[in-house]
Amino acid sequence: MSKKKSKPILKEWQYYKNAFDNYTMVTADLLQSKQFQSLTPAAKNMYILVLIHANTKASIECTYCTLKDYFKLTGKEIPDIDLAELVGTRNRKETFGSPYFVLPKKQMQAYGITTSYASKYLGQLVNAGFLTKFCFDKGHYTTAENGHNDFDRLPTVYKFSNKWKSAR
Repeated sequence: MSKKKSKPILKEWQYYKNAFDNYTMVTADLLQSKQFQSLTPAAKNMYILVLIHANTKASIECTYCTLKDYFKLTGKEIPDIDLAELVGTRNRKETFGSPYFVLPKKQMQAYGITTSYASKYLGQLVNAGFLTKFCFDKGHYTTAENGHNDFDRLPTVYKFSNKWKSAR
């Protein structure tokens, strides 16, 4: 007989509507690490925001569609089953979550942040080793027949990184 894992219990003051669609765990050792403490307060808030956002249904769906479009535009299409594995929707019990996420303008607005604010603090998180850019328009620039960048409307795909742990 297999043991069924229970979901962590959240207190009612910790969430607004749906406790299990919009939470993350933040550990004391992360908060106490010199690397995290060296971030500005705004960058710390941004990191916690993207940790929470990356686990939302909206983020997972957007990440899936964005990666599918990127791979198609670069000519490196991958099967849907592999893409589902990449974004963490396949075998979810074993690979809960995904290191990949996108934060499009619509989601930024829902969180009450501006594009320039997000850009500045996501850049700090990349520089500090908490995130890496997986794919973005400047890295995969393709000029179409009309002279426009094919990726103008696709958000940057970020990936959570462990590099901050080895930073000194």
